[in-house]
Amino acid sequence: MKKIAFIIVLAIGFSSFTSVHTDNFKIDTQKSNVKWVGSKISGASHEGNISITEGIISINNGKMVDAEFIVDLNTITCTDLKGEKAAYLVDHLKNEDFFDVPNHPQARLKLIKASKTETGYSISAALTIKDKTQPIVFDVEWTLRGTAALASGKLIFDRTKFDITYGSGSFFEDLADRAINDEVSLEFRVMLNLEDNGKHN
Repeated sequence: MKKIAFIIVLAIGFSSFTSVHTDNFKIDTQKSNVKWVGSKISGASHEGNISITEGIISINNGKMVDAEFIVDLNTITCTDLKGEKAAYLVDHLKNEDFFDVPNHPQARLKLIKASKTETGYSISAALTIKDKTQPIVFDVEWTLRGTAALASGKLIFDRTKFDITYGSGSFFEDLADRAINDEVSLEFRVMLNLEDNGKHN
């Protein structure tokens, strides 16, 4: 009986000693930025910005264990064109040819797995656009300074996997140099702050 009691006490003590702490970092939307770039087969391209409205990254015992971000597709802008040309492109990106924003106003990114690298993390995540979810892999540079953190990097997704096939040479013939590349690039710089109510496990 004494031996069993000793084992129980030892187990409780070991559990307390090895308890882990989860830090939740919430996005600072005013200091964060996402730049999109789309291009044609000819080499011509357009670019602009888009806003993340919600986001959180959870770090447990020095490892990224959870992350989720929501992008408001209504915030799409074009920065390489001006005036009516910019407005026309943005309206086109928002209509049913591309992101169909009235019916699908948000895009989501949800962490599946994060593996540590020399400068941050190799990320496997689920990207949801137009209610279609696809896996995506990309690298993130992670910098932690006190209670603030910076996550930066670039991810590239194939728009056709989300039923965005307009101008795609993979789906339509005879487009020549009018064809639009399937891949869209998102360069991100996300500032986050440690939440006061980080949970303890």
